[in-house]
Amino acid sequence: MNKLDRAYNQLKKLSHNPSFHHYLHNKYYSYKQQLKTINNKLDKQMSHIQDNRTPKQHFIDICRGWLVEDVFTYLFLLPPYKELTATIDNHDQDRVIRVMRREITAAPDFKITYQNQTIKVEVQSLFANMPYFHIKEHKAKKLTDNNSYLIQFNIPHKHIVVFEPHQVELGTYRLIDDFSTDTIKKYGYKYIIDDLPEDMIVSNFVDKLPKKIISLFS
Repeated sequence: MNKLDRAYNQLKKLSHNPSFHHYLHNKYYSYKQQLKTINNKLDKQMSHIQDNRTPKQHFIDICRGWLVEDVFTYLFLLPPYKELTATIDNHDQDRVIRVMRREITAAPDFKITYQNQTIKVEVQSLFANMPYFHIKEHKAKKLTDNNSYLIQFNIPHKHIVVFEPHQVELGTYRLIDDFSTDTIKKYGYKYIIDDLPEDMIVSNFVDKLPKKIISLFS
């Protein structure tokens, strides 16, 4: 069982709704089929990977992120979100694995519209049961520069952290060991979950997240 399989099993627990399970399984199965075409012998084709992951691990992480974005998109099909519209706005919106890429962009994942106003939102996730999470430096800077919001899904605790643009770079700046190698050092911001203000945390995906998102437009 790889990280995508584990993510799928964790995300299934967010709801007992059969339509949600059907939707999630179809997305998961599609990504599993695509991953069968990837091998770890790619070299120059994967020069954009600058950390200690193999190509297969790299694409598993991408598909796992897609699955979380899919869950976020699914929520906007539900009645509590009828006043909100969410559209995927990144270069992976067609959900096709591309070995060859000209560049890796840090554009936000979504545009959310409410009463003719639109904001940009990045969606990230934490699957490990840890008391902290990281945001990479280049991602944090891009989000701040673009006046974009960040929604961090904490899957084990079933809550989300909502960052306004000015809050994205307020964590502790440090080396991120998980994404670094002996020759390439990746830096970013570390956030201790229990130290975050309560008004940044949403404890219920379906009932409270819409109200929080609507408040971002005021």
